[in-house]
Amino acid sequence: MSLGYVDEAANQGILLPGGWFNSGDLGRIDPDGFLWITGRAKDVIIRGGHNIDPTVIEEALLKHPEVVLAAAVSKPDAYAGELPIAYVQLVPNAKATADEVQAFALANSPERAAAPKEIVLVDKMPLTDIGKPAKVQLRLDAAKRAFTTALADVAAGGCVSVDMVADPKRGHHAVIRIESGAGANRKEIESLAGIGAYAVGLDWTVDLDAARRRVGGRVALQGNLDPAVLLTDPATVARATRAVIAAAGPAPGHVFNLGHGIVPATPPEHVAVLVDTVHEASAPSSTP
Repeated sequence: MSLGYVDEAANQGILLPGGWFNSGDLGRIDPDGFLWITGRAKDVIIRGGHNIDPTVIEEALLKHPEVVLAAAVSKPDAYAGELPIAYVQLVPNAKATADEVQAFALANSPERAAAPKEIVLVDKMPLTDIGKPAKVQLRLDAAKRAFTTALADVAAGGCVSVDMVADPKRGHHAVIRIESGAGANRKEIESLAGIGAYAVGLDWTVDLDAARRRVGGRVALQGNLDPAVLLTDPATVARATRAVIAAAGPAPGHVFNLGHGIVPATPPEHVAVLVDTVHEASAPSSTP
């Protein structure tokens, strides 16, 4: 047994008085005095304040004759907090569909709240080094699916990209990118500011000034310059760069970005003008 983690904050709630260590395992003691480890506290699905043991979902699914592996995890939900979702690997040449497996789970679940709201069929279940379903990986995938679905209307036919990024202090958080489709309703940009994001990235077709007014200073903006501008001339590059910075405004923050990157035909001296202009236009002004 070690003395704990190097980062003292990580020891909170783990190292307990009297030399006890909180492993995060769940278990029970049977009438004969034997201790049975039944799962992990972090795997419990909390649906609207109701605790759901994922084991009961997995046991119900494994009763299906064509299910070989099942893993139940939580996915984020705006109303209930979390909802159960199950990943299922079927036997080779199985005929069952995701809808059929979901109906089977509902019929065999000990409680209705434990019935998975979604079944994801996988060709091969991701496993840990000891052969158990890799639930951390599955939870991240479930979160990506939930965010992508929730933001489909905001994208208005565009592309939603969700990346789950690890943070040493906050755990995993979602980085969401949306490229609006043709004819997208720009007013829907304000919906993005209400989902708990720190910043909202916009492509160069979005009016940054209008977007800033719509989000009401709730999030920082990442506003892009059309990379085709770099193919013009130094004066145009400088003028367009200043326009992007001015449109984004000072608060609560702005991340200057170059669209989809630099194309091969871009003159390097134009890139230098871009960088110098960003530094000059972003420098804080001093008052005499």
